[in-house]
Amino acid sequence: MVVCPECTARAKKKILTKYEEEVEEEDRDRQDLYKLYDEVEIPMEMDKNTKNFICKKCGYMHQENKFQILDTN
Repeated sequence: MVVCPECTARAKKKILTKYEEEVEEEDRDRQDLYKLYDEVEIPMEMDKNTKNFICKKCGYMHQENKFQILDTN
């Protein structure tokens, strides 16, 4: 599944801010934070005409062909 990097970054930043506000510094554990990060999934849908993945939430477009070009070099 392709996830939107823009929306995922925004969601993770909100999670981090909320985590830092709610949990005292001596009780913080990176593993707990990573578990919260793993719950973030903002899938992108493939546009049938262009074969690109588009985020329905923010409009970010991921071009599948870009990775094919990078893989061949």
